[in-house]
Order: sequence, then structure tokens, then C-alpha cells
Amino acid sequence: MSLKIAVVAPSSVPFVRGGAENLWWGLVESLNARADVAAELIKIPSPERNLEEIIHSYVDFARLDLLHFDQVISTKYPAWMISHPNHVIYMQHKLRGLYDTYPRHLPTTIPAKHQFPRELQSLHDFLLKPPDSRESLPEIVQILLAFLAWKDRLPPEWYAFPGAISRSIVHLLDAVGQSTPGVNRHCAISQTVANRAEYFPLQTVVEVFYHPTALQGLRTGQQQYFFTASRLDKPKRIDLIIRAWLAAEVSYPLYIAGNGPCEVDWRALAQGNPNIVFLGYVTDKQLAHYYADALAVIFVPEQEDYGLITLEAMLAGKPVITTSDAGGVTELVKHGENGWVAEPGVTALAQALKTCAASPTLAATFGATGKNWAEKVSWEALHDFLIVGLRKKLVVINTFSVYPPVSGGQLRIYHLYRWLARVWNVVLVTLVPASHASESITIAPGLQEIRIAKSHAYEKHEHQLSQKLGVSSGDIAALLYHEDIPEWGNAIKAATATANWVVLSHPYGYAALRSVYSGGFCYEAHNMEFDLKQGMLSSQGKPQRYRHELAVVEQAERACVQESTQIITCTAADRNRLIEYYGVVGKGTVIPNGVDIEGIPFISTHQRRAKHPKRLRVLFMGSLHLPNIHALEYILSIAEQCSNLDFVIAGSVCHAVNTQTSLPHNLTLLNVVSDEDKLGLLGNCDISLNPMAAGSGSNLKVLEAAASGQLIVSTRFGARGGVLMEGRDYIAQELEEIPTFLCELTSQQLLSYADVVDSAYQQIKQHSDWKALAEDFKMALQPLNTMGSTLLT
Repeated sequence: MSLKIAVVAPSSVPFVRGGAENLWWGLVESLNARADVAAELIKIPSPERNLEEIIHSYVDFARLDLLHFDQVISTKYPAWMISHPNHVIYMQHKLRGLYDTYPRHLPTTIPAKHQFPRELQSLHDFLLKPPDSRESLPEIVQILLAFLAWKDRLPPEWYAFPGAISRSIVHLLDAVGQSTPGVNRHCAISQTVANRAEYFPLQTVVEVFYHPTALQGLRTGQQQYFFTASRLDKPKRIDLIIRAWLAAEVSYPLYIAGNGPCEVDWRALAQGNPNIVFLGYVTDKQLAHYYADALAVIFVPEQEDYGLITLEAMLAGKPVITTSDAGGVTELVKHGENGWVAEPGVTALAQALKTCAASPTLAATFGATGKNWAEKVSWEALHDFLIVGLRKKLVVINTFSVYPPVSGGQLRIYHLYRWLARVWNVVLVTLVPASHASESITIAPGLQEIRIAKSHAYEKHEHQLSQKLGVSSGDIAALLYHEDIPEWGNAIKAATATANWVVLSHPYGYAALRSVYSGGFCYEAHNMEFDLKQGMLSSQGKPQRYRHELAVVEQAERACVQESTQIITCTAADRNRLIEYYGVVGKGTVIPNGVDIEGIPFISTHQRRAKHPKRLRVLFMGSLHLPNIHALEYILSIAEQCSNLDFVIAGSVCHAVNTQTSLPHNLTLLNVVSDEDKLGLLGNCDISLNPMAAGSGSNLKVLEAAASGQLIVSTRFGARGGVLMEGRDYIAQELEEIPTFLCELTSQQLLSYADVVDSAYQQIKQHSDWKALAEDFKMALQPLNTMGSTLLT
């Protein structure tokens, strides 16, 4: 049965065809070319010549009933007023004249409440504080219609468009239309749109995806002229192109396609020069022809939303010449790779034209580079991104809940799969304590976590096992007692029944997975678990206490390695160890741990010292994991020796300290902290201390420290993973050397390590960004499913 999709859009009055129409028509046409979708473009005439027309347009969409469709997609105001349980906003732009291009000389403050008639005072309250749900929409519609009825009795400036009240009314309607309870996903056609102030609700995760063009017949021809195509109005800045071309004195003519209100003025600017050719309106077939024979395409709009001209030029194998303030265009054009990005002035743009005209071979090379990238932007990729029912499904089995991410394992799973969820539906099946309720929640766009509560019988066995072994043993218990949680098996069975990929994260869910699922899976090994558990258990007593349980871990890990179709490890050392120990060949991909580069502010050493010029602060963060516990015990033993420093310990590892223990005066235990407090610690502490002597995988805390700008002091084992190099990116000190180094460390010496801090940041930025690592993960999974998938953007 086909999915029924409605693309909902405004029809401009008077009608104008542009990039928005290109997207709507292309999306609907390409969807209807599929056998599994039936799509319709639904448009309502939406004049916007005055405030009254704007309000009525918003109300028309709010009253539209499209419940007979499976999903609705809106891209532009006021279409997102539509009410539907499966509504995706793929934003092109808002009414820019009331947002980012609102005239600076106009007021933004609405009149005081007492100036409103009593019948309209509730409108003042709504304008001052828009609601974050659609529940008040009927009341808002009624009060707005009443406001229009008062037009002849209120000051004319209240109805000015643009104006303070009209601006506030549109912001109110957009806030209600975009409210999260009424919108499943917030997406944008470019990062420029996603980043604009007030375009999306606060704290909303906005997914960005570049869409293709509906223009057909694009090809690479000759190199005969410079070409541009736009509506001839002020924001497109064709006048800048003309002035730069005249200044450049190049031999290639300038062809300008399009018409609009500025055409007369710009023809005058061209001074009748026979080599500046105004083509007027051109058909799609003619447009493709002009692209084909251009030397380069010049496109210099001011803060463009996206700029299909850019993509079309690239598909024709042409370089693009643009300016640094062109908005979405600069997301596609990379200076010196597929075009030129000049400063927005006549002189700089003229120089770019000269360089291009003097190097047609280089222009062709840039054009080929752009074409190679642009050909990957497809309608099929956009379908998979936008249409929930068409997205491939990835199921991940794990024995602990992932959100909120605090420990290293949680952070890895959350960040890797939240990026994969941009292109696939990702479902995590996890366990939570018996005191919690089983539930399914969305923890990021496209990322669902099905949390299954452990049974009381299971938790009893888990507690007994931990007492026997002397260490927390919830993971091993999952191998031994999974039958005590039948709901877990049922959830895994239901989720994997429709999965395109299955990933077993850690080996501890193996028995539960195999009890209900016999297909192929990818094994994501966070550690070499047999080595890790052997080290932990051997420190707790004689082998007879743990021999059976260790054998169970080894057996499960062996099965995971040998039965899986792909193995993912955090480090090359773990991959080599697994392959060697369990005797497998031909599989094993390293996807190292990463860091949320955009989410952690970098603060340089000099900035830290200027902010906190007195005592140096040392930070250690860790979960309640035996190697971390040993590291904490070590720090407790050396803190008093290093009386010149203040030590801060954060994370669940703090629970390992007996509450009756007397702590060194210069050491503070913070336990588990919020994300906001964690960022504060990363920004306020000067040194990240990592005295690790055991464990497997790699240390996420080291990557976060590097991303934040802390100086890393670590054992060589603690900085394993291959990203950071001792001396260049961190200070390598073994356990016996650390006290002396720290005791002698002064603020001035810390400043001398600024280059080390900067180098570590550059290494992390280049090699450890979760987004890039997720792309590598996707490519590693790709051969396991012949249906393919889309690009991460």
C-alpha cells in the first residue's frame, strides 16, 4: 500500500516561479515516480501585500484538514500552520522582511497593554509571550480576526506592514505553527537557514539536508562567457556583478538571464556595453543551454537561503564565483576547489573574474570537482531523509540506557547513532532498572530508545552475581539471566523483524539477541571484553570465584566476532587483538571514539589564565568503572603532595569513595554533573589528568579535554587510540612521574604548553568529529544492505 504524502505550500499572489516552486514540483514529481508513494502538491493562494492578507493566509492553512494523508511536508510560511500528527517542516525561509531583513529603523516594541482595547488585551499577552503549543490556536485566530475588525478605530501604524505589531503577529503565528508537539521534525535546506535567529523554537535540533534541482538537461559544453541567472531585484546584487565585470576588463562577455523590478536601472548601469547581454526570461531548456557554455557562473546574492543556481552550475560542470556573504551559496562553493569566494566588493570580485578568465583550464578543473559532488545530491536521498516510512531501519541492542549520555559508552552510542539517525530510523533497545517503567522515547530526531525495565527476578540474580564477583556485573548478568526479562526478548524480536541492519553494541546482549533473531548483525566492540573482564575479576580474588563467568564472556565475545558480518572497534589495538585471539580474517573496521566539536567551546590556555589567574585546577572525570576507580584512588594518594593545585573529580566514579573518608583539602568530589556543568568544568579547569593504567578501547575524556583547550597530562596507556601524539598534543607522564611534574607546574609553565594545547585541538577537530566518524560507520555498514542509503549532510 502506497504512502500518501501531501506537500503543502503557499501560492504567491501575483504568481512568481522561483526556487521554492522548483523544490515543491520536483519533490512531488519524483515521489510519484515511485511505486511506494502517492504524493500531491496542495497550494492555497497566499497574498502578502498587507497585514490583513497575511493573517487570512495563516488562518486558511490553520483550517486545512489533511488527515487523509499519511504525512505532510511544509517548507514555507504560512503552510506550517497545518495541523497533522506526522508533520515535517523542511524550511526554506520565513517571511524575511519581518525577521532577518526587518528594517533597522522600524520599531520592534509593541504598545503597552493598557493601550489595547479591553477586547484585545489578550492579544497583547499572546504577542508578548507566544505559547509553545497549538492548544491556544483557536483563541488566537479569533482575537486576530477581531483585531482586523478594529482597524478603523485604532492608530494606522498598528497595522503597518512591516511594523512592530505585524512583526509580532507573524512571530506569534510562526511560534504556534512550529511548536514541537505539532511538528515531528524540524529540518532546513541549508545551515544558513538553520542558523538564523528566531527561525526555529529554542533548543530544537534542526536537521540540514541539501535538496536537488528539478531542472533537466544540464550538461558541460564550451567556455564562451560568464553567466548569471536570477530574478532581477535588489537582494540578488546583479549590479555588483556588472560593476565587477566592467572593472575586470575581461574578454569573456557577461550574460544575464531573468527579469524583475531592477532591470531598467541595471541596463542603464551596463551603459549599452554590447558584451553585457540581458537575456530576459529564459525557458528551462534555454537555461540548461546557457549553463552548458559558460566559463563560470557568477552568483552573489546577499545571505541567500540556499541558491539552486549554485547546484545547477555545478551539475553543468561549471565553477561558481560568489562572495563571502552569500549565505547558503558558500556552503556549496569551496574557494580554490570548485570555485572562487571573494569579499563582497567590486575590486575583490573583479579579481576573481580576472583569475578565472586567465585560467580556463583551472576553471574546468573546478567545474569537474563541483560536478562530482553535486551528482550525489538526489531526489532519492531527499525522499529517504524526509519521508519517515521510506527510511531504512537500524536496530541497536545494548544492555544499558543511553540517554542522557554521561559515561563513555553512552556518549559513543548516542553521538554515533544520532548522526546516523539523520538518514536512517535508528532504534536502540536497552535495559533500565526495575524501578523504572518500560517506555519508548525519542532522544534525538530519528533516534528512538526502547527502554525495557529489568524484572525483579533478574535484578536479584544481578545483585547476587555482583556480590560473588566483587565488581558490578550487570553486563555479565545479561548473558546469564536474559530469560528473566522476557519483555526484552519480545522488544528485540519486534524491532529486528523489520530492520535493514542490526548492531550488537557490546557482547552482553548476544544471548538475548540470538534467542529471537538468527540473521546477520554487526558487532560493535567497545573493548576487548575478555581481556578487560579478566583484569577486573582477577583483582578480586582467586580464579575459581569467576572462572565460569569469565568463560561465558569469552564464549559470547567469540560468537560475536565469528558470527558477525562486520566488526567495529574503537582502536586498531582492539581490532588486532580480537582478530588474533578469536581467529577471524577479512573483517574489522576501526571507528575511533569522537567528540562533539560544535558542542564544546574551545578556550585557549591564555584565556583560561586571564580568567582564573591564581591556582591551577586539575580535572578528572569518569564513570564507576574499575579502571577509573583505580585512577581516582591514585589521585587521592597524590593530591596532598601537590598542594599547589586544586583537584576536581566528576562523574559516577565519585561513588567509589567512602562517605566517611577524609578527603585532601585541595580535592573536591562533584559526583554526576549536568551537561551544562560539565562544559563549565571543561572551560574552568586548566589541566585534564588521566592516570589510567588499565582498560580497553579509548578514553573519551581525553578527546573532550582536547576539544575544550585543557592541557592533557596522561599516561601513555591513557592516551591510547592513535589520535594524540605525546609531546606534540599531550604531556606523557607515567604514574610514578606525575606527582613531580604536577608539583613543579606553575601558571607560567602552563602558558609554555599553549602550542601543545592548540595542536591537540587541531588533531581532534580533524580526526575525531562525531559527524565524520558516523559517516565512516555508515560506509562500514553499507555493504551489509544492498538497498543502500543516503548521504549525511
